[in-house]
Parts: sequence; structure tokens; C-alpha cells
Amino acid sequence: MVSDFFNKSVFAQYFTQSDAEVQTWVDNVVDKLFKPGIVANYIRRGKGSDAQDADYIAYWTAVVTFYAYLVKLSRVFENFEQDNYLARQYLLNLNTFVTDRETLEELQFIISNRLRDMSRRGTIDSTLPKPVPEANGEMLRLTGYQNGDLFKIGTPRPQFNSWNINNSGPCFRGTTGRYDLNCAYEFTEDVDITKYPLLRPQYITQAGFLGKVCMKISGVPGATESGIYADGSVTEESVSELDPVYPIIPVNPYQNFEISFYVGQDVLASNIKFGVVGLDLEGNPVNFQNVVTGADQNIFFQNVSLNQTNKLYFVRGIIYNCLQANLAAKDAQTTLGLGTNLRFKNNIGGIIPYIVDQGGGGAVYLWNIKVTPSSTFYSRCFLNNKNFFDIFTSNNNGFKTNQEIKEDLRRYFIPYNTAYQATFLKSIRPNGLSNAPALQTEDSPYLLLETGGKTLLQ
Repeated sequence: MVSDFFNKSVFAQYFTQSDAEVQTWVDNVVDKLFKPGIVANYIRRGKGSDAQDADYIAYWTAVVTFYAYLVKLSRVFENFEQDNYLARQYLLNLNTFVTDRETLEELQFIISNRLRDMSRRGTIDSTLPKPVPEANGEMLRLTGYQNGDLFKIGTPRPQFNSWNINNSGPCFRGTTGRYDLNCAYEFTEDVDITKYPLLRPQYITQAGFLGKVCMKISGVPGATESGIYADGSVTEESVSELDPVYPIIPVNPYQNFEISFYVGQDVLASNIKFGVVGLDLEGNPVNFQNVVTGADQNIFFQNVSLNQTNKLYFVRGIIYNCLQANLAAKDAQTTLGLGTNLRFKNNIGGIIPYIVDQGGGGAVYLWNIKVTPSSTFYSRCFLNNKNFFDIFTSNNNGFKTNQEIKEDLRRYFIPYNTAYQATFLKSIRPNGLSNAPALQTEDSPYLLLETGGKTLLQ
């Protein structure tokens, strides 16, 4: 009965009924109350029957135990940074963004660096992940980001923001050429081979081709592959300082993604294979699906030789979201007019591009390799160019809805002269709290056309 009352009290949240500190405090105080000097001597104890002493001790033990709980509770609050719940509530009451994901060490780091953390609002530092015991940037914490999740924020170049032929318009939702949304290994068009996971790097060099700095794959023997590839066994923890490339690119299976690059040959001798490696959040391999037949398939195309030498061909392979219905074969080809695009399975959390020379002589040149979301759920176009942010993330925050996160982004993180749109993707974590059906949960107005500060179409 007593334990039932205790479990319903405020004390149960911070310590147990039989807490050692509580018992020590009770024993000490009851002992002092039993001895002469505090309670008047006419209240008899120690000189009568054992039963009389037992009643005295039982009475004062009950009273003192309640006060011991209060003392223990005050000590807990005095050292609130040592308690996960209290540390989190302290930060929330100070309008510092945390979720139910942070460890006690991370919460203590945030408390110690709270003012410095708040000064980073509106800067790129608020979007950077950090290793334990440091804490992630505050914008990441707002969304409940965890290592391996997709979080991408991009600011398009002017030609992808204003009304521009082939790049941006009121009905256009594509992202090809949006280097700011690139999730792969480098943001420049020219290639730095030190930033890529390489298969048989002895055949790979950095060389010029048609005025571009490319990845050159040459001298590969027949029946041998060399190029961009990793099997996924490399983990973030196992990457050494001598080989700092971490190959796994975070994605979300409820968003369409595209892998794009330019490829050329100086001699039409070797063949090219283009595919992708899929992994779940635990690093286990997962197959993709052929978007036409639904069968497991991880290759866009293979055994392909280009039509002409000394020319760069643009190649784009699309990985459709896991809810995409099967397509007709003519609608599912890559930009080379051959092969088949793929579809995510719903447990894929990371990918590694697979672009290799299949051997046979000659050289293959790769340039401008990018991995980006292939489209947005909205279109936009400004007649006068305007600052704009695109954000792709999942809501793993245990306290806020998508709309509340958008309001906090607007109020605390996005500059007043900048428009933005957030795409909340369905979480792939078992305890993810996002209720997004696929690409977006909550519709909101967005500007399509604007000039002179006046909205022409909303």
C-alpha cells in the first residue's frame, strides 16, 4: 500500500522508496530524536517497555521519512545536471532545443555551452553533427537527427531560383545541377580522387580530359573491375587518418534520389558498369528493385561502351522512393537511353555509388559525380531573385510536430530575408515519430512568382 502511494508521488521520478541516502538520513535523524536533547523528556522512551519504544520509533520514522524524501529531492535539483530528465527540462525551459535522443553527457555539454550554442543560430554551425560527448548543432537537435539520418539543407545558385530556361520555372520541380543539395563526396565539378572510395586504385589517376579534371580509369585487365565502389563493410569508426574516405551516403527511401555524372572514353575498348550499393541503418546490405518488374536489382546498366570517343556523355540514374508504382520500360531508362532505373526498399538508409571500368583496354573518364534528391514536392520561381533554403529531413523529435518545427525554424534559424521550404520525410527508424505518408505531411503555402515585393501567384 505504502509503495503504491510512493510510486504515484513526485519523488518516484527521481529515486526509489528504499534509496540508500534516504535511509541513511532517516536513521541518523531518528537516532537523534530518540536521544535526550531534542524531544522533551516527558515523552518517554528508552526507559519503558520495548513496545513503547517501538511506537515512538515507528511514529518518528514515518515523519522523518517524508522529510528525508524532501531533502533527497532538493539534493537532486541542486545537482540537476546529473539527472537526464532534469537536465533536459532545464534546457527546454530556457528555449534551447533538445529532444529525447540526447545522452546525459551531451546534455551536460549543451548546458556548459548554451550561450555559445545559441549564438550559432542562423549559421552553418547549427547544422553540423558532432561526436560524443559534444552535441549536434541545434538545428539538427530540433529535428531529432541521429547519426546516419538524412539531413540536407541547400541554397540554390541564382539560375536555379529565379525563372531560368532549363533550370527553374513555375512548374519545374527537378534538382539536377543543384550542387548545394549534393550528398556525395565533393561539391566541385572537377574530380579529386582522394575523396572517393576506390576499387583497385592502382588503375585510377586524376587526369585532364576535354579541359576537365577527371577520374581516369585505365589499364584494367579483362574480367576485372576498377572505379568507384565499396562494399559497405567500411564503417565510420574503422576509417583511419591515412584513408579518411567514409563511403556511405545517407538517404531516405521515401524520397527520389539520382546519381549523375559525365563519362567519356578515348578508345572504345572497355565497358562501363553503373550501379549502387544499398545498406540499412546497421550497415547490412540491402538490394534495390527494378522499377519496371519489381525484381531485386542493383545495377542500372553494365557492359556498355559509348558511341563516340572524346565526348562526355551525361548519365543519370534515378532511385525512386519505395512507394513508387512500377513504370513502363520506356519511362524507366537512364539518360543514355538504356538500362533501367531502380526503386528503394523501405529499410535502406545509405548508398554507395558503383561506377566501374569492366576492363578490356582504353580509358574511362568520370567527371562531376553527384548524388542528390531528384525532385522536390513543390515548385518555385521568383521573377526577382530571392534567398531560398531547401531542407530535407525526418522528424525524429519526440516533442514537436512537423508544423511546430517549421515555426521554430522560421523564428530562430532562418534569416528574416530568406524564404524556405522543409520536406519532412517519413522516418525509417523503428521509433521514428514522423507521421509523413511519403514525401510531405503538412501542406503550406509557398511563393511561385514574386516581383517588387508583391506576390503574383501563391
